[in-house]
Amino acid sequence: MNRVAVVYALVSAALFGMSTPAAKFLVGSIQPAVLAGLLYCGAGIGAAVLRRVTPSRLFGAPEVGLASAELPWLAGAILAGGVIGPLLLMAGLTRTGAATASLLLTLEGAATALMGEKAAMACTVAVEEVIDEHYAGQAEKLGDDETDLRDTIEKFRADELGHRDEALAQGAEEAPGYRMLSDAVKAGSRLAIWLSERI
Repeated sequence: MNRVAVVYALVSAALFGMSTPAAKFLVGSIQPAVLAGLLYCGAGIGAAVLRRVTPSRLFGAPEVGLASAELPWLAGAILAGGVIGPLLLMAGLTRTGAATASLLLTLEGAATALMGEKAAMACTVAVEEVIDEHYAGQAEKLGDDETDLRDTIEKFRADELGHRDEALAQGAEEAPGYRMLSDAVKAGSRLAIWLSERI
């Protein structure tokens, strides 16, 4: 076991846990949106400085450039995790205690672990069913002179349905809150497809 890595992970977890109570202390004297901006701006500056002064061997693999097709996904991640998420966190801290907020921040990982393999299979079924209906819609729009493309789409559909059937065979419908989980994943998948068609 790499003990240095374990120390880094523990220190990181401790600092993350301390960040919410610290923000709660500050949110009373600084407007939540301003505080969210300051915290993430500070994080960016700190990471940039650390990147410059720390030996490159500590960062593992070399950096890989972003393709232009990946820029919308990066922008979406920045918007969700770097703008909307921090704003909601700071706004939430004005209405709840620091300890409660800290516990809620760590709930996602614990809840995912508790949901188990069947929940993962339920998510797979939901995603595959949305992909199947998307492929079906595309196939219906093809003309009579596009049979080769239709055959390719139908092959993709068969693959996706095979994945769905495998997940069902592994107990997807036995997941806790299957229907609600399935509906939520399907809504997210349909949104992702809708966005991808417009980007």
